[in-house]
Amino acid sequence: MLGKDVKYVSVPGEAAIESMVGMGIPEWIAKGYTELSEGFVEGFADSVSDTVLTLTGHPARSFEQFATDFAQVFGGGS
Repeated sequence: MLGKDVKYVSVPGEAAIESMVGMGIPEWIAKGYTELSEGFVEGFADSVSDTVLTLTGHPARSFEQFATDFAQVFGGGS
């Protein structure tokens, strides 16, 4: 879709914290990001709602449609 591969690399939480702290991010923030990431893995945000439709009057678009619509912004497409 964008003309380039995107690869997910799972980083262990402790390694992520160590890396973020090494880049100058306060440890408490790094731990918070890691907890949030772990929550996603555990599925705490896997629900779908009709909030976009309720607020805008239009259905939400899929990720695929979003990526297609904004491909030029991300450096892909024509």
